Amino acid sequence: MLTLAACHKAPDWSYEKEWRYVDIAFRNQHPIKASRIILGAKIRDPMRTEVVRVARVLGVELLQAGLSRRNFAIEIGKATDGGA
Repeated sequence: MLTLAACHKAPDWSYEKEWRYVDIAFRNQHPIKASRIILGAKIRDPMRTEVVRVARVLGVELLQAGLSRRNFAIEIGKATDGGA
């Protein structure tokens, strides 16, 4: 069931043009490389620390989503390492 949830996305979110890669065997060999990782607006430690670490290891651009102060929207900008 978890695999099914990870592989599918509600049609309401189709505009995001998001790709999902799920390694069911949890191997360390990945045929594709992410171009960037976007941290969610409400991500918490220790998950944030771990994602920052992985992004550094993989050499992937790290962005941070945040709630807009002006509009009902999410803004995405450069992430700071936050001491991680």
